[in-house]
Amino acid sequence: MKTIKYFAFAAIVAVTSVVGFTSCKDGAADEPKKDNQQIDNGYNGETVKTQFLISIAENVSSTRNRMPAATIQDGGTRAEFRGMDSIVLIPFSDGTYAARNGRNIVLSAIAAADGTNAGKMNAKNSVFYEDVAIPLGTNHFLFYGKAIDNTADAVITSDADMHKFGFVESSKLRDPSIATASNYNPADISFKLKSIYSTASSPAKSTEIATLLTNIANAADGTASWTAEATSNAALYALHNGFITLTASSSYSVQRTLQDLYNTLKRYQLTQVTPDAAANAVIAAIEVGATVTGSAIPYTLALKDDYAGYPANVNLPDGAAKVEWDSANQRFNVAVNTVGDITVSSFNQYTYPASLQYYGESDIKTSPDSKKEFYDGVNTWAQILSQYENDDATVNQSTKSVALKSDINYAVGQFKVNVKHAAALKDQKGHAYNIPAEGIVWTGVLIGGQKIVDYKFEQKSAETATYVIYDNDLNGNTGGEVKLETANVKSNSTLVFGTKDNTDKNDQIYFALEFINKGADFYGKDGKLIPAGGKYYLVGSLKADGSEANHPANYNIFYKDFRTVANVTLSENTSLANAYNVIPDLRSQGLELGFSVDLVWQDGLSFDVNL
Repeated sequence: MKTIKYFAFAAIVAVTSVVGFTSCKDGAADEPKKDNQQIDNGYNGETVKTQFLISIAENVSSTRNRMPAATIQDGGTRAEFRGMDSIVLIPFSDGTYAARNGRNIVLSAIAAADGTNAGKMNAKNSVFYEDVAIPLGTNHFLFYGKAIDNTADAVITSDADMHKFGFVESSKLRDPSIATASNYNPADISFKLKSIYSTASSPAKSTEIATLLTNIANAADGTASWTAEATSNAALYALHNGFITLTASSSYSVQRTLQDLYNTLKRYQLTQVTPDAAANAVIAAIEVGATVTGSAIPYTLALKDDYAGYPANVNLPDGAAKVEWDSANQRFNVAVNTVGDITVSSFNQYTYPASLQYYGESDIKTSPDSKKEFYDGVNTWAQILSQYENDDATVNQSTKSVALKSDINYAVGQFKVNVKHAAALKDQKGHAYNIPAEGIVWTGVLIGGQKIVDYKFEQKSAETATYVIYDNDLNGNTGGEVKLETANVKSNSTLVFGTKDNTDKNDQIYFALEFINKGADFYGKDGKLIPAGGKYYLVGSLKADGSEANHPANYNIFYKDFRTVANVTLSENTSLANAYNVIPDLRSQGLELGFSVDLVWQDGLSFDVNL
């Protein structure tokens, strides 16, 4: 079994020109400076001042190509190392990781290993740091780092970049407010995926759209109302009954619904000797929210600015926009918990993917002599380690070189989806779906089961809040469209947090694939219309039963440093028939599945899925 740890890092500390004990600031003015340096951490305890080197495996280099395989460093070649920033080492004097041995050691970024970085030592695969202060008594380290996004140490802020590179928020790891070395020990550290929409309240346009729909449903002209007349007029009853079952409330879905309703009512009026007052009231209510163009049926409607562009205006997927009719109060409400019998996620539970994080925990080897000469880009890591005399050692005043014994690995997992479709597809009513020239178009992946993780990037047992990753950066094109094929798979990889380790083999993780309907209208789950041009979602389930050999943890669907693969096929009779027009809560049990799963291990978990 292979893991995805193509890029193993080893950290080395070489101590030179040390006289007695120093703080990290002592003698700084007399020391030569290099491009890569320790960031001043303000720790005044007893330390040895060091030169610090990080060794990068021989098969690692840089890339300027930010396509997904490069973003996740999936190829394991010299062309794909993106560099590393946000580097933090936490020193310890025992192996329990309960209390740190002094302040964090924060290092400047490692540039992408492209052979041109001046901070690299003689263009070899080691990065050289100077003036690094390591507390005396240190014999263990925790290591944290992150792959460089666009620019080293520059925080990305755009929605496109956060979808492209992912975003992880840390708590109590690298906090400038830390006042003493005893604060913020590993048990206090946590990591969280960044919410796409972080506000607790619903987006403003969601409530405006709900109000517009309510006003249309309750439209009246004097004593003539759609609600009242619907009880006695079969035609208007059918229209009203269909309207109040509306659940998808993205601007596109609402525009299409109102356009269809408007034209239907206009056709209805042509059949009446005297125009129906209630129908006219509904038409007028629609015109409050939409601009009508055209001189005859069919008219084209465009939502006015107050209702247009939602939920793209808050960067959420279309299926996150949901409403539900409240029959007791005769109004539409923004749905934040349920839509009929479907549980849905709250707006602030949708997150960006994880960024490419690194983590390591290690004992150390030390030597009273410098080992710098052995980091020549030729010696293997095992050969370098063999040069250190003291195993499971402790830093003292005579230490001149220190090596972390264990590799530094990826702290996140990878979820790879391979997708193709059957040659023929049918909807919920058994109608054949005419696949258009544009094809079956895939636009995103949603992944449930994500929670806050601890300092080891493992789920905290007490955490109950669950999040859903939304990845729309398929093939490196945010908001792009991928045309599926029948014979060849199209693939996308998303970085994820590991899921919990437990003993319940029935636990499962749900994921959904997002598509845009480039063909004609069709009917999905529960007979809901999937309009031409609208988004729809197919749901799958991932479950490990514990029989998979060699997996490092029982029942983990996703695990740090491992790849989980889902091989998905959209099947003829069940896929479009089970299409959702809104995104169900991917934590829910009993969801209607668009694919079945056959579970085996390969590079971690691999699922063969028929949708």
